[in-house]
Amino acid sequence: MNDGWSAEIASDPTSGFELVVEISEGDSHRATIRRDTSGELRLIFYRSNGDAEIPVVWLRDVLERAERELPGAKLRS
Repeated sequence: MNDGWSAEIASDPTSGFELVVEISEGDSHRATIRRDTSGELRLIFYRSNGDAEIPVVWLRDVLERAERELPGAKLRS
């Protein structure tokens, strides 16, 4: 059970349309998973006024999916 959380692969128009994973709770975007220039996955939480209780097993599954499906690092000049 994910308690209203969802994760979707999307392209980020503000970053050259690179693929990212958008994490939402209901209708609120709460975080993004993206690869940095070295190829490492980064989880970026958006600032909010309340705590976010994310189910750990669900988040683990999302991170494993991101590791498999997001393209490797692209060198940026």
